[in-house]
Amino acid sequence: MLRLSFRLLFTLLLVLPLAACDSDGDGDGDGDGNGNGTNIGSSSVTVSGGFSSSFDGSAVFGVAEDGSSFSIGIFEGALPTSGNLNGELVAFGRNGDRPSPGTYSFDPSDMDFTAAYVSDFANTTSGTFLGSSSGTLTITSSSSDRVAGSFTFTGQAISGGGPVGAVTVAGTFSAEFATNVPSTGF
Repeated sequence: MLRLSFRLLFTLLLVLPLAACDSDGDGDGDGDGNGNGTNIGSSSVTVSGGFSSSFDGSAVFGVAEDGSSFSIGIFEGALPTSGNLNGELVAFGRNGDRPSPGTYSFDPSDMDFTAAYVSDFANTTSGTFLGSSSGTLTITSSSSDRVAGSFTFTGQAISGGGPVGAVTVAGTFSAEFATNVPSTGF
C-alpha cells in the first residue's frame, strides 16, 4: 500500500505545471461549463494523531481522456504555477473515471481509492508521509468541472526520523477540473 501511495504522489508531481481551469472554460466552478475565469477549488484539512497540522488550500482534479484514471490534488495555499511544490499535500487516486456522488473506501482489499498525505513536499526526506490504510472519501457533487466532498483516512505515518505512529487526515474540498493532469493510472 505504501508503494502505491508513493506512486500516487509521484504522479501528482506531473500535475504541477497544469493550468488550473477546465477545457470548457468553467472557472466559476458552478458545474455548468460556462465559467469565465481560472479559479481553482478550495480545501480545508486537519491532521491529528502522532503528527498534527491543519491548512486551508486549493484543490484540483483530473481525469484521463480515456477514463482510465482519476486524481484529486489538495495543496496547502495556492496551487503552484511554477512547478515547484512545497508545503502540505493530500492526494487521492483511483483506476477509473470520475466518480459519481457516493461514499468510497480506502480499504486496501478493494482499492476503490488510495490516499496519501505529505507534510512538506519540498523536503520529503524529513517530512511526514502517510499512505491510507482505512477511511472514506464522500463525493457530494460530481460534474465535469467540479468535484466536491469530504474525506477521512488513517494510516501509519513515517518521517525522516522513522515511524511517527497512527495519523488521521480529514477535511473537505471543492476541486476544479485541471486540463493537464497526467493520464497514467495508479
